Amino acid sequence: MIIPLFLCLTISQAAVFVDDSATGANDGSSWANAFQDLQAALANVSSGEIWVAEGHYLAGTPGNRAASFMLRDNLALYGGFLGWETSRSQRAGTAELTVLDGDLLGNDAPAWLNRSDNSAHVVRGENVGPSAVLDGFRIHAGWATTSSGYDSVGGGMLLLNAGPTVRGCIVEDCLSASAGGIYLNVGTPLFEDCEIRDNWGYNYNGGGLYQAAGHATLLRCSILRNRGSNASQGAGG
Repeated sequence: MIIPLFLCLTISQAAVFVDDSATGANDGSSWANAFQDLQAALANVSSGEIWVAEGHYLAGTPGNRAASFMLRDNLALYGGFLGWETSRSQRAGTAELTVLDGDLLGNDAPAWLNRSDNSAHVVRGENVGPSAVLDGFRIHAGWATTSSGYDSVGGGMLLLNAGPTVRGCIVEDCLSASAGGIYLNVGTPLFEDCEIRDNWGYNYNGGGLYQAAGHATLLRCSILRNRGSNASQGAGG
């Protein structure tokens, strides 16, 4: 049976494009017309692939600390593009320069100053499986500092009953009362070729990653320069 060309094009779903420097129609239909805001793309795409060019993408608008990039089943987010590629195998950019940022006012300073405005969780995944993919991003500057509850953990990434696929990502410079970088409670996430670095669980355990329950798989990952709380309480940089 011969399948009409128009049907083949329908079956082969195109990616949706995001580039914070694009100047076109802002509809995600091409690199020239890419969404400038990743959250706008997420609001308009329910499944498939979103390709993201190097740039800075804020988790929310200033004042909205509850905003996060939400992982969803059957939706794959790929960063590390330069903005001309036509296939994922051509990705020419880097995760280092494709930043999912919790610094909503752009005013972070060294020694953890000017952080109280930051997003509580830069990335969040709840009740999702391996078809929720995050690949090729630097997750930066989450600030989960309430005294209790989930907004006290997982400044970089909060995973609840979640088993997403996370590849080639960096989680850095995030602070929480516990689990500065990543907090996992129930689920089976897969982390491949990731780096978890320079995070702080300032009051309890797990500066880099805290697995309260579940089974995370880490392949070829680096966990470095994270720190737990203090000499008298907490453990596990």
